[in-house]
Amino acid sequence: MASIKFDWSEYYEIGIPEVDEQHKQLFSIGRTIEQMSMKGGENVTDQEILSLVNSLRDYTGFHFYSEEKLMEEIHYEDMQLHKKHHAQMLYFVSNYDIRKFRKNFEATVAEILDIISDQVVHHILGDDKKFATAYKTYQKIHKHMDDKVKADRMENEESYGFTIKEFNSSIAYLMRDQSASGHCVIVNKEKKAKYLAMTALERDSFHADMIRVAKAVKKVFKPDAIDYMYFEDVDENLLFHIIPKYQGAEDFGKSPVYDAGKELTEDEYKDLVAKIGSEIK
Repeated sequence: MASIKFDWSEYYEIGIPEVDEQHKQLFSIGRTIEQMSMKGGENVTDQEILSLVNSLRDYTGFHFYSEEKLMEEIHYEDMQLHKKHHAQMLYFVSNYDIRKFRKNFEATVAEILDIISDQVVHHILGDDKKFATAYKTYQKIHKHMDDKVKADRMENEESYGFTIKEFNSSIAYLMRDQSASGHCVIVNKEKKAKYLAMTALERDSFHADMIRVAKAVKKVFKPDAIDYMYFEDVDENLLFHIIPKYQGAEDFGKSPVYDAGKELTEDEYKDLVAKIGSEIK
């Protein structure tokens, strides 16, 4: 079995803060056992022994549960092997007979120190560091993806206006320019997607989102007609304009007039977004 000094240092850090904090607890338990060993069995109370065993049980139960949740999060490929090791350690700790301390104190203390030392050398410095590499790689990839999504959303809001509702594959925006009252756009989430390149299922889903928004616009603004426009050579994103038309307006019965620069107050935009959003079924 391995033997170590239970002095925590950066050498033992795996780079996942919550796991490192839990590992520090194991080192603390190791130091407690070392102190017991130096005191000798005759100077260690039954309460101290019971407290030690309970600490070890509490630590292993919570720590292994926490680690396994992180592994499940990233679908870690060696998770089952890790769990097997955890189960063996949990079985040992949960079924440990504390009467052994009184029967053979020195041998029992040495046995537990060996097991904890082995846990540090093989599990923390081996298995856990390997897992930490996979976990941090996963985090970097997803952080990059999250940052990219946020950047795309900010760019869309600058280009189009105010988010009404996010669907599975598209996002509806209330256009900042309200020359046509109720003018919205439905934007596909896949940047630079092309309409003819979509699968039938993707088109059906996109059309369903567009219809839900159009029905909400119809209910809130009560237009006399709605025009739908898509410009592959103008818009970088795949999007459809939903443009309400009103009898009496100069563009009724003609190509719609939009982007004429009619803007509202922030409160007016918020009010319209809330009204349209509440009518999307």
